[in-house]
Amino acid sequence: MRAIAKIGSGLLFCATAAAVLAATAMKYAGEVNVSQTLSATEKAKAVRLTYLDGSTFRKAWLYTYGDGPADQQNVYARYSFDDALTWSAPLLLSRDAANMPTGGMRITAMDANSYVAENDKPSIFAPPVTSGPKVAITWNSSYCPQTPAAANNSGSYTSSVQGVGDANGDGTLDRPFHCVWVASTSDVNLAAWDVQQLTNGQRDAINEVVSGSSTGNAFAFAWQEDPAGLQPGEAEGRGDGGMGSHATGGTNIWYTYAPTLSGSTLRANIAQLSDNNASGTGQPGASRPNLQVSGSTAVLAYEETACAGATSGKCIVHHAFPYNVRDTNSPGTIVSDVTKNSRRVRFVLQGAAAAGGSALRTVVLWRESASTVPAAPADIVMRRGFVDTAARPGSNGFLSSDILADAPQYLTSTSAAGGNANAHRAIVRGSFVGVAYNQTPSMDAADPEKTAVPSANYNLFFTRSAADGSPGSWSSAANLSGIESPTLSVVEPRLVPTPATVVNPLTGVPDAGDTQDPKVLYLAYATQSNTLAGNAGRVYVSRSVDQGASFQPFVPVSPALSGQSESQLRPTPDGTSTMALWMGEQAPGNAQSKDAMFAALKVIDIPDLNLKASGAAFTAGGQQTLNLAVQNRGVGHANKVLLKGALPEGLRLVGISDPSTCAVSGMSFSCAIATIAPAQTSNVTLSIASATEGSYALSLDVSSEDPDANLLDNTALAAVSVAAPGTTSEVVTAPDGTSTINSTGGGCSTARPGAPVDPSLPLLTSLAALGLALRRLRPGK
Repeated sequence: MRAIAKIGSGLLFCATAAAVLAATAMKYAGEVNVSQTLSATEKAKAVRLTYLDGSTFRKAWLYTYGDGPADQQNVYARYSFDDALTWSAPLLLSRDAANMPTGGMRITAMDANSYVAENDKPSIFAPPVTSGPKVAITWNSSYCPQTPAAANNSGSYTSSVQGVGDANGDGTLDRPFHCVWVASTSDVNLAAWDVQQLTNGQRDAINEVVSGSSTGNAFAFAWQEDPAGLQPGEAEGRGDGGMGSHATGGTNIWYTYAPTLSGSTLRANIAQLSDNNASGTGQPGASRPNLQVSGSTAVLAYEETACAGATSGKCIVHHAFPYNVRDTNSPGTIVSDVTKNSRRVRFVLQGAAAAGGSALRTVVLWRESASTVPAAPADIVMRRGFVDTAARPGSNGFLSSDILADAPQYLTSTSAAGGNANAHRAIVRGSFVGVAYNQTPSMDAADPEKTAVPSANYNLFFTRSAADGSPGSWSSAANLSGIESPTLSVVEPRLVPTPATVVNPLTGVPDAGDTQDPKVLYLAYATQSNTLAGNAGRVYVSRSVDQGASFQPFVPVSPALSGQSESQLRPTPDGTSTMALWMGEQAPGNAQSKDAMFAALKVIDIPDLNLKASGAAFTAGGQQTLNLAVQNRGVGHANKVLLKGALPEGLRLVGISDPSTCAVSGMSFSCAIATIAPAQTSNVTLSIASATEGSYALSLDVSSEDPDANLLDNTALAAVSVAAPGTTSEVVTAPDGTSTINSTGGGCSTARPGAPVDPSLPLLTSLAALGLALRRLRPGK
């Protein structure tokens, strides 16, 4: 929600603020701990499945995650058929032929040393078909028997081909190479899974991705394999990384496919996609692939070092081909500027049905730096792919030639001044393109590794185009998180559209909630302490019903105040609710206590609390009454309303209207109001006294457990004038409820009668009110 502050003048210089109001917002509906283990849960992911099971149309949630002791984790799945009220027992997926967990198993690699096996980072794909479940979960593991197709691979083993690498860069071989595994199911009960090993660890596999067609008749997998083993990262984030971004020369992207989820077919179709056939320093190395399938076309892009014509940076390489006629040992097509450093490629595809009258099919985004030094400030760059068979025979909007036909666009322009943009996400719907990303005005000032006490931070920005993303059609980027304090930074933005309409095959029409509203989109972000530790903060979610032209208030997914990260959103097709998944620390601050969490957020009518306070004027030694009015101007009930206030030194609270609901602590008070219905007002009166002449301002604040349509009117300042004996004061209340003091003989200061009025007091009071209101707008605090 955007806020606009206006400052005007009249008899007094005053400040007011107005905001774009929303009648609805999302509300958290109670969370469920899905994994519930004593060990750390990692990298949970989820899909919603809808399919026919005999005469029953099933709707299920399916989770996959890693869990277990550090460096011995296994991969599990759980499912729910009752909208997450109850969950199945965990299903072990990372298992050997004897159905024993591979994580924690003792293995011997080609260096003849013994290691403990682990499994890492599952990924999941399920097409939105209703003919039956078709689910693939893939992960990489250091449990890599030498012959993947053997039927009796179980227990400990010795391999003469599984390599060993130096993962921490200290010169000592310490980490066995990983291989790729896949588990798949078409069981209507989601209980029976086929588990298959695809590779044998001859090269170190990581960053596997899985995709497929929306109709479930095409599946594709891609990953990278490094002949020298996983390397430390490139210092683009906190710590040494080690997620495959720093690839050695000779690292390639590998690919396989199958029309159905068959382990033997997937193994038979494995091929080296890229052409990095020379290992060693200075040779090309490919990493971090992204893969999507639209219809029968597979599109794949990745970043590569030592690109032809480049200096020492990376470039973006693109491939597009029929999913079952793969590129093999291919250089692909470079789509970025080879004189610059480009990384973190992401892209979004849309088929002809989703595109409607638009020729737009592909949006490709990446981060680009003028400097080739790793971790340099970067901007977000975009290229698009359009169908144009007249200009390019055979064009389908996905081909590299389609991408090259579009000039690159810079969506941000912050790196030249030392700023940085990252974590880009995009949505494409017909001619609409929405892009979200994190940005800071100073990369160094926001980095606690470079600035001990950061003076800058990252915030979430959003920009949109309703004209295919054409130059000049983009809206001004809006800072949606608006966190001013450099002690917190925004991480992990999520931008999610509504899924396609789901038709109930038993009735021939969609069930309630299953008809797609393409104008709805969801946006989420997480906060993180801007420290070396980077402690997890909260996850916030917002919804737009007009393709990002406006957003409802951001709301937290949980009442917990910290420990939340790695969110995912899965909206219903009509956009009226969404499932939120996140990793939640059960002991905040302890990353080893993470579990996979689930909550539903549903649309509610929201209140708009408005706080007004009368002023007071009296003579020193006397007392006066203040009237506080809390009105609900919104369309929803305000529940568990809390009115708070603090008296400045020099004033004394003598009484309060309802001691049974109000509490006083020193100079502060609070009143709990159960509920305020729309168009209703709740009043509280305060009796105050003072023995000291002067001008005072009470700070007041009201909130409820529900999102508020306009936070700018939830604070107020009540002006109080205590006159010296022999002078008089009166309270003047403006139409907006703001109260000021007119004094005879003393003005607005503590001066004696006849002294000039101090003109700064009304200004300071008004600006203080504006400051309080703007601070309340910030959801990240």
